[in-house]
Amino acid sequence: MKVTTSKTTKKDQQDTPESRFNKAWQRIINQRKKNQQLQEQMTHFTESTMEQLQAPEQDYASVLYAVCEQFLVFYQRKSLSNWQRETLIEWFMEHYQFLRSSPFTSHLDLDNLGMLCREAIVSINPEIAEEVEQIWQEDELGIEDEDDLEDDDLEGYDDLEDDEPFMEDMFESLFAEFLQNEADDGKNTTEDTFNEFFRKQKAEHDRQQHEEKELDKLMKTGALNKLFRKILRQLHPDLEQDEDRRKAKNKLVSQLTDARDNGDIGTIFTMYAEHVGESPLLSLGDVDLDNATKVLQRQFEQLRDQKDDILFKAGPIAAAIYSRFHCKTAKASQKAINDHIQELQQDTLSLKEFITYVTSIAKLKPYLEERYESQFHVPF
Repeated sequence: MKVTTSKTTKKDQQDTPESRFNKAWQRIINQRKKNQQLQEQMTHFTESTMEQLQAPEQDYASVLYAVCEQFLVFYQRKSLSNWQRETLIEWFMEHYQFLRSSPFTSHLDLDNLGMLCREAIVSINPEIAEEVEQIWQEDELGIEDEDDLEDDDLEGYDDLEDDEPFMEDMFESLFAEFLQNEADDGKNTTEDTFNEFFRKQKAEHDRQQHEEKELDKLMKTGALNKLFRKILRQLHPDLEQDEDRRKAKNKLVSQLTDARDNGDIGTIFTMYAEHVGESPLLSLGDVDLDNATKVLQRQFEQLRDQKDDILFKAGPIAAAIYSRFHCKTAKASQKAINDHIQELQQDTLSLKEFITYVTSIAKLKPYLEERYESQFHVPF
C-alpha cells in the first residue's frame, strides 16, 4: 500500500518530508521482499542441487570408504617401515575426515570404520591403546590439539614457550626498527593512518549513538504507541473463534511485539498499513519525519547487508552448496553442477582403478614414496 497522503508533483515528492519518508519506507518493503526471495531461492536451489548430486556423491563416498578399508589392511602388514605406516595412516585420516564432513554418507557405517582404524593402530602399537582411545573420543575427526600431539611433534614447542619473553623482545625490536625506518624515510604515514582509522571509528560510534537516541525517542512517542495499539486491536487473538486464525494472529502479535522491542519501525509501519488499512502518516502527527526517515534508512542498510546472515542461517551445507554452484544464470549454475558431477565420476573411476591395481605392498609402496616426498617439496 502506498503511504502518500495526497497528490503531489514529481518535484514536490522529492522535496517534502512525507515523500522522503515514503521512499525510505518503500525501500525497506522492497528489500524485505528481496531477502525473502533470496531465502526461498536458496531453499529451492539447495534441494534441487542436492537431488542431482546425491547419486554421484554417494558413489564416490562408497568407493572412498572401500579405499579406507584397503588402507587399514595394508597398515597392519609388518613389511611396512615406520615412515610408510605413518604416511599411510595420514592418508587414511584425510579420507576419513572428508567422509565425516560429507552430507552424502548416511548410507555408510563411519563409526565402524573409525573402530577398525583404532583396532589397526592398537594391533601395531598395543602399548598406546588407552592413549589412542582417549584421543579418538576427544576428537572424532582426528584434528590434533596440543594434548594429542606426540613428543616428536612437540619437540621445540616447549622451547618456544620458555622463550616467550625473547619473542616479545624480538617483536618490540622489529616494530621499533620499522617505525625508525619510517621516520628515517621522512614518512609519517603510519601515525596518520592510525589517527585516521580511530577518527573514523569514533565518528561511526557517535553516529550510531545518535541514531539509537533518535530511535529510542521515536519509539517512545505517543503517536507510535498509538499505531502499535491500533494494530494490536486488529490482531487480538481473542476476537477470533476459529482456532487456525487465532494461531495465525498470535504469530502476528508476536511479530509486532518483537518489532516494537527491537525498534523495527519499518515492520510496525508495514503492519499498520496492512492490518489497519491506512497510511501511518495519518496518525504520526507531529513526529519529526526527518529523524524517522533517517532511522528507516539505517534499517534499510541493515536489511541490505543481511545476505551473509541469510546464508549462515540456512545451515553450513545449504550455504556451501549455494556459494559453490549458484551463478547469475540458471544455465551457468547447471553447468557448474554438471562439471562437478563429471569430476566426481572421474575421481570415482580413478579410485576404483586404484583398488583394482593396488593389491600388494609392492604396488602400494611407490604411492607412499610419492606422497612422503611431496611433503618436502617446496615449489619455486
